[in-house]
Amino acid sequence: MKKTIYLRLLTLVPLLLWSALCLSLTQEQWQQQHNHLFKLYEQGKYSSAVRYGLELVKETERSLPQTLYLAKTLNTLGLSYNGFGKPDIALDYYKKSEILLRDINQVNTDPYIAALNNIASIKSNQAEYSSAANYFIKAIDLELRLNGNEKPNYAKMLRSEERRV
Repeated sequence: MKKTIYLRLLTLVPLLLWSALCLSLTQEQWQQQHNHLFKLYEQGKYSSAVRYGLELVKETERSLPQTLYLAKTLNTLGLSYNGFGKPDIALDYYKKSEILLRDINQVNTDPYIAALNNIASIKSNQAEYSSAANYFIKAIDLELRLNGNEKPNYAKMLRSEERRV
């Protein structure tokens, strides 16, 4: 029990130190923190990823507000919540990411495609097929325009697989 609590606290140490010292994250530091968050998600440590992601969102909102960095953090936190079995909360974070990307004029980016695809995945899993199809179509259209793929991986996108940004 004590070991589990200790290990959970250790995952938050880097962010807690930055917060306590009131330091701003640089882009490089954000990248390191985001990589750690995604690693927790990939390892299936969803509870730790959610806790860590919430702290990283706070730090990113303070240090790098209204940026692509915040949008990516929101999306990865959504992935973590979805893995944790909380798709409704995940959907909220995906939508926040998508809205932020629109607000900062970053709609012609891979992170925007990821947000659209992740929203579509949740909608599809919730049997909201019409809405899911609209998001998938937007994601596919943007993939074609952005990446010039003559044959993008439609099957992957339509299987409702989540995308990392």
